[in-house]
Parts: sequence; structure tokens; C-alpha cells
Amino acid sequence: MDKILKNIYFLFILISSGLATEFYRSQIGIIFTFLLTIAMWAYFKIPITRKYGVAIVVWALYSIATFFQHQVFTPFFIFRYATYITVAYVMVMLYKERLFIRFEKYLTTLALISLFFFVWQVLSKDTLLAFARIFDVSGEMGRNSHEFRNFIFHTVEVSLYDTSYERNYGFAFEPGTYSVYLAIAILFNLLRTHLNFSPKGNVQFYILTLALITTFSTTGYIALGIIIIYLIFIEVKGVSKYFYLLVSLIVAVYIFLSVDFLYNKVEELYLKGQEIDTVLERAEETGTSYSGGRFGGFIIGWEDFKQFPLWGRGGVSNLTSGSKGDGRVYMVNGIATIMSRFGVFGLIIYFSFLYKSSKILSRSYKSNAIYVFFLACVVGNTSFSIHEQYLLFALIFMSFFYNIQNESKNNLLNVSR
Repeated sequence: MDKILKNIYFLFILISSGLATEFYRSQIGIIFTFLLTIAMWAYFKIPITRKYGVAIVVWALYSIATFFQHQVFTPFFIFRYATYITVAYVMVMLYKERLFIRFEKYLTTLALISLFFFVWQVLSKDTLLAFARIFDVSGEMGRNSHEFRNFIFHTVEVSLYDTSYERNYGFAFEPGTYSVYLAIAILFNLLRTHLNFSPKGNVQFYILTLALITTFSTTGYIALGIIIIYLIFIEVKGVSKYFYLLVSLIVAVYIFLSVDFLYNKVEELYLKGQEIDTVLERAEETGTSYSGGRFGGFIIGWEDFKQFPLWGRGGVSNLTSGSKGDGRVYMVNGIATIMSRFGVFGLIIYFSFLYKSSKILSRSYKSNAIYVFFLACVVGNTSFSIHEQYLLFALIFMSFFYNIQNESKNNLLNVSR
């Protein structure tokens, strides 16, 4: 029974982290996740440690500080991040280092499922949409502008734009977000197998990689390239290292320059980011919302950071420079979101604990690749606010709740189940 409950809870947190339904994003959904987490906490009799108490107290003090600074009370914003902290704590205490293994295992299964539906989508999207409409649980997400359907384990969307290829959404609301999960799962896989690229010995790597390729995501491709090149540089010994590095770099540069959604897209996003003032004016005139893109979002985040450098604007959304009249320009950039909402306070906490969690990961797998998880998450967070997704939040802040030195007997290399 305990094993079943752990599996169900992990799967729920993983799937809901994809944010592909209205329920996952809603206040009711967040409250449900909090109550479910408290129930798991009570059932497994997880102790309340000093670390959890410190995390909640620090968050409470921050909330008080921003309240006095802005004179605006944001109760659900406070509750939402308290939920992130609580979920992260329970996840870490329940699974410890096995969190990495579970992440890879579940993502491999979900990758297989997504590949099945992706092939169906390529061959006959109309029939897949008909199937998706029957089992759709997405709620009202995107209904006014385009057709968006999610049936728990997979998402199908009819794009507003004319694209020459279909994209694999997996369980997430967007292919790019899904690609970040896949890239991190590939990272865990390569650390566990010590860079075993053999099709026979490491079929999971090819399942995950194929699924990532079908996302056609700029972020996912860049993250995967950085992961592989970094691991080869750190883990491969002898003269052969430089040969593999040279080949990998040549292939990576060629793909980056020749694939239209890599270099061309990055250049396009950069140029659009320079026009963020025009986008803001259009939003104000029309009273509608627009995306600021990665670079434009960073500019908005930087302006907010300059205005509220220490604590950020907290949960007061209308204080952002991306809000003009009834119009709004959203920050897609996750790092910019941290700068805007939490200022120096948030940046220090995010980068310090992400670095420490990256060290825990490398030590768990007896690897010297101390910075690889750090780099993968920074790439992912530059494009998406992955720090606001339960499972990735737990991985990023794992180092705060978990002391690997006290759990040496549970090292991944010594645990077979």
C-alpha cells in the first residue's frame, strides 16, 4: 500500500507540474495539491524538521517585508509559494536521492506514451483530436483563441501559426516545457549509466532523446547539447576526450546554425526583444495581453529589478513595468520573473540552492560534473518559469532539505529498488 501511494503521489505531482489543465493552475487545484501533500505527510509520519520551519519562517518574513513595502496584501500568492515549499519538503523526505531515479523512470514511460500519440498526431491529427475531445480535462485553457486538449498524459493543440511540422507536447502545456523535463531526465540517465550511449545497454536514453527531438524546442535542444558536451568534458578520460568534444561541438554548431528554430529563432527573439517598448504601447492601446518573449521579458524583469532591487514586487502584479493600463506584456523568461518578483533576495536563494542541489546530484552518482544540473536548469529557466512547477521546484531546492552526508547508506549506487 505504501509503495502504491508513493507512486500515485509522485505521478500526480509530475503530471500537475506540466500545468496543462485549468485545474492544475487554479486556486482550487493548488489547495487540493496542498491538502494531498499534507495527507501524505501525515500518513507516512514525516517529521517536521528545523529546515522546514526555517523555510516557512523566512517566507513569512519576506511576505511581511513586501507587505509593508507595497502596502498590498496578497494572501494567495503567499499560500502558493508556501505550497511549493511544502510539496518540495514532502517529496524530498519521501524519496530522498531516489527522487532522481523516479524522475528518470517516470519520464521514460511518459516519453514512450508521448511518442505513440505523436506518431498518431503526424499520421492523422483529426482522429487524435476527436479522441482528445472525448477525454479532454484541460478546462477552458486557450478555448477562445485555439483548440487545446489534454487527456492527462498527453496534450494536443491546433496552432494558430502555420508550421511545417507537428510538435510533441507530452503531458505539458507547451513543447518547450516538456523538453526541459526530458533534458533533465536524460541528464539523470547519463549520470546513472556513466555516459553509456549503447542502444543495447541504454535504451532509455534513446527513448528520452527521440521524444525530446520531436518537441522541436530551441530550449530543449540547447539544454541537451550543453549536457552532453559538459559531461564528455568532465567524465571522459584520456586523449579520446578531445576527439569526442571536437565531434560534439562540430555537430552542435552545425545543428544550431542550420535548423530554423535554433539560430534563426534566437535571433528573431532577440530582435523582438529590442522592440519591447512598441509591444508595451500596443498592449496599452488595445487593452490586451502579449508575450514579451525571452529577451523582451528579461528587459521587463530588469526594469522591475531596478525599481524594487531588494525584495522585488512580490505578488503585486500591477507593479510590473509590463503592465500598462488595461494591457499587459508577460515575462516568459523565468530568470526575469525571479528578478521581478523577488529581487536580490530571490536571486541569491535560487542560484545558491540550485548550485548546492547540483552538487548533491553529482555526489549521488559519484560524478565530477558538479555544474551540469545547474546549467541545465538555468537554460530551462531562461525560457520558462520552471521554478514555479512543483517537481522542478523540489529538485532545485532539494539541497536545503536534504543532507547527503547523513544518508550515505542510501546512496543511489547502493540501492537497487
